[in-house]
Amino acid sequence: MNSRTKLTVGNHEVGLDDDYVNLTDIAKSNSDRRPSETLRAWIRNTGTLRFLEEWEQQNNPDFKGVQMDAFMKEAGDNRRKISISRYAEQTNAIGLYNKPGRGGGTYAHVEIAIAFCYWLSPPFAVWMIRAFKNLAQNEIDRKNLEYHITRITDGIDEVRNWLDTIPGQRQDRNRIGNQGDET
Repeated sequence: MNSRTKLTVGNHEVGLDDDYVNLTDIAKSNSDRRPSETLRAWIRNTGTLRFLEEWEQQNNPDFKGVQMDAFMKEAGDNRRKISISRYAEQTNAIGLYNKPGRGGGTYAHVEIAIAFCYWLSPPFAVWMIRAFKNLAQNEIDRKNLEYHITRITDGIDEVRNWLDTIPGQRQDRNRIGNQGDET
C-alpha cells in the first residue's frame, strides 16, 4: 500500500499509512461517542487485550508480554484507564501507534484494524474486508500490468537486436553497424 492514502469503506474515508489503518477515522464514522472514548473502551476489553497479545507475540520479537498481566488487571478495574499510547510504550508494541497532527490519530496494523471493526460494527467489518480485497486486487493487477509491459518491451528490444544482425541492411538503419563506425 502507498503511504498516506485514503481507502473508501462503504460511504466513509479511512486513512492509511503503509500497512496501518486510522482507527480514529473508523471510530468517527461508526460511533456516537468521541473516537478517543470508543478507542479506550475497545482497549479495555479483555478480548481485545488477548488478541493484541497474540498478534504481538506472532509479529514482534521485542514484545514485552510480561506487561500484559498488568493491563489485564486494569481492564477489570473501572477506576483505571488504559491508553493506547501507554499500552504501546510499556509493551513495546508495533501493532498500534498514535500519530499527532493533521491526518493523525490512532493507527493499527490492518489485521488489528479488522478486529477493531468486528468489535465496533460487524457490517463495517465486512465492508472493510471487501475494501482491502479490492485494494489488494488492484495492486496485483498493477503489478501484472507492469510485468507484461516489461515483457513486451524486452521482446521489442530482442526483435530490434535480431533485426540488427540481418545482413544487407542500410548502414544508417543498423544500430550495431553504427556503433563504433568512424566514417
